[in-house]
Amino acid sequence: MKKIILIFSLLSNPLLSAQQTGKVDFKTLTAAVSIDTLTRKVQGSVQFTFQVNENVDSVFIDAKKMSFNKVKLNNQLAKSQTDGDKLWIYDKFKAHENYLLTFEYTATPYKTLYFVGWDNAGSNQMWTQGQGKDTSHWLPSFDDVNEKITLDLTISFNKKYQVIANGLLMDEKENGNLKSWHYTMKNQMSSYLIAMVIGKYQSKIEVSQSGIPIQYYFEPQDADKMEPTYRYSKRIFDFLETKIGVPFPWQDYKMIPVRDFLYAGMENTTLTIFSDQFVVDSTSFDERNFVNVNAHELAHQWFGNFVTAKSSTHHWLQEGFATFYALLAEKELFGNDYFYWKLYDSYTKLSVLSLQGQGESLLNPKASSLTYYEKGAWALLMLQKRMGEEAFGKAIRQYLQEYAFGNVDTDDFIKEVEKASGRDLKEFVQTWLSDTYFPKEEVIKYFDGTLVDDYSKIDCVNNFQTCEKRMNESVYYPIKQRIIEQVSKNLNDYSIELLNKAFALPDEKVRQSLAENLDSIPSALLLNYETLLSDSNFETVESALFRLWKNSPEKRTVYLDQTNQVYGFNDLNVRILWLSLAIITPEYEQNEKGVFYEELVNYTNENQPYQVREKAFQYLFDIQLVNRQMLDNLVHATVHPVWQFSKSSKTVLKELMKEATYKDYLMQNILQFSPSEQRLIKSLSE
Repeated sequence: MKKIILIFSLLSNPLLSAQQTGKVDFKTLTAAVSIDTLTRKVQGSVQFTFQVNENVDSVFIDAKKMSFNKVKLNNQLAKSQTDGDKLWIYDKFKAHENYLLTFEYTATPYKTLYFVGWDNAGSNQMWTQGQGKDTSHWLPSFDDVNEKITLDLTISFNKKYQVIANGLLMDEKENGNLKSWHYTMKNQMSSYLIAMVIGKYQSKIEVSQSGIPIQYYFEPQDADKMEPTYRYSKRIFDFLETKIGVPFPWQDYKMIPVRDFLYAGMENTTLTIFSDQFVVDSTSFDERNFVNVNAHELAHQWFGNFVTAKSSTHHWLQEGFATFYALLAEKELFGNDYFYWKLYDSYTKLSVLSLQGQGESLLNPKASSLTYYEKGAWALLMLQKRMGEEAFGKAIRQYLQEYAFGNVDTDDFIKEVEKASGRDLKEFVQTWLSDTYFPKEEVIKYFDGTLVDDYSKIDCVNNFQTCEKRMNESVYYPIKQRIIEQVSKNLNDYSIELLNKAFALPDEKVRQSLAENLDSIPSALLLNYETLLSDSNFETVESALFRLWKNSPEKRTVYLDQTNQVYGFNDLNVRILWLSLAIITPEYEQNEKGVFYEELVNYTNENQPYQVREKAFQYLFDIQLVNRQMLDNLVHATVHPVWQFSKSSKTVLKELMKEATYKDYLMQNILQFSPSEQRLIKSLSE
């Protein structure tokens, strides 16, 4: 027994993943799975084919806390064992020979496969998020990104739903109430990019210039939002394929929104899953559209999926490239001013981080997203500037073609760039990839003669007349926002006159700036400021409602009546603020207070998107109106898979439990909560 434990201790060493990849080459994964929504179990049969490169006495499949049956090697029962993390198969595997491995399995994944809506009144969905190495929680596969396989996946489920997965849908078969969907991938991919979504969806298909089908999924109730949600998608696809210069490397491409997704989007091979917060109508498009995420995840189909970084040390080769090409796509759609303004925002964040001594190397395997994404994109912009677009484009094409469907490190990329350009890049590598300092001096020169250069020279204190003139010119909105920001800090007859004229401008961003910068509203601006309540920009309405309510208590009922039917974005930003203000305004609708409060508390329920719940929790906490329903929902929220939401919920719960009333209630009713929720309650009560 001690010998077996020692063996498994050695075999669980993470270095063995890389060792196996060098000695064993898995070729194909064929799986047929079914999912039980009551038990949350996944059952399936799996077939792997692989070739052995060196003589070994064992191989493994990553499989988290799964049970196995009928494990066979070349159709013969095999000697196998599971350690809760991997399935091990023992035999005298011979170099240069091919093998067939088959087995049945059962999994109860605690992560990666998420069930949304099945326990409440929300729409029922299931989706996966295997970022990095988590697919092995629901499907036996490989946590090593360097092990690439072709995929043939059949999923059986209730025929009332749609099942969407990687690759081409080959066929659908019904069997009573069940239906099976059969998908195949022609080319090899890393396991973490295997994905599926189950829900009730409709879809529309467009075809790219190169003949690739692009499929847009949406829930039936969102049919009227399909066009603004996916606006520019085909243009982005055609632009990236042309700009990158290498044909789209997969058979098809699909995009599908899901509720309570862990991130903005995820670039699973041929199947981008994204947050349904980007499902918007035309009114919300300008503020919260899918365009950047759309372009970013699509770029990953080349940079990350087609060519995959060998390890997290080289993660910028994925995120930096995707951010870079998404910026270029937005530049194509929205112009140079938009492009440079986004770069300026990125530059500001990275410069501050660097000045605080918190800058990071792009080759730091534990770097932040800001480094991988934004600094990575800047590195590519600076490299392109040094080389010229033609040489840079040639290097990118050579890089992708050389390592097609393979794995790379930074040296591989730099080698291809040096080959294409004939230049030594040691100084570039040191400055942009290795150093932690963000070279802002070089970046500032990049802004010469651009909107950013113009923006930095705005000085309304010493050149007020120039600011007056600029407000009447056709310039990009940040210039006017900068003017409003400055003059709002020094209100006098001249600045008030300028601001009143600004209210008449048609630019929504200018009006949004007026709403946000005037905390104190002079009577000379009040009439114009009140018009902001009718804007189509919901951030403007939210800011204006709160400031008007605060500044003009005698007109609170008027403002509340005017905005009673405004709900705002998908997170109900205006409605949740409105309910809070309506509840705490004594003179407003006395007989309806209970109705308002019930609606606000109901927004904390688990059937609501987490973005809505988060706002409702915060407002209820702020106005100090907490009941048992809200408190129970708050505890449940602390174990939500979206860590930002669970973290904010824990913060609110921690503050509430400082009061004996709430603490006593939770301790007295602790058994109604899950084990993980109970542990949190106990820890906060100490």
